Amino acid sequence: MGANTVRLTSCGVSVGSSNSLQPSLNTVAAAGADVWDIHDFVIHAAGEYGLRVILPLTDDYSYWK
Repeated sequence: MGANTVRLTSCGVSVGSSNSLQPSLNTVAAAGADVWDIHDFVIHAAGEYGLRVILPLTDDYSYWK
C-alpha cells in the first residue's frame, strides 16, 4: 500500500487482566514484565520492514465510567 507509518491499537488501556499493561486501576505493569514483550516485538518487526510505529498507550474514551 506504500505506507511507511502504522498507527497500532494497544491493549494498554485494558484494566482487570493480569495480561494487560494496566492490570488494575492506577497500576501499570512493571518494566520487564512479560506483557511488554508483544509491544517490543511489534516495534522490532516493524523496523525489519522499514515501518515506523505509532503505539498509543492511552485513550480518551469514557467507557470505563
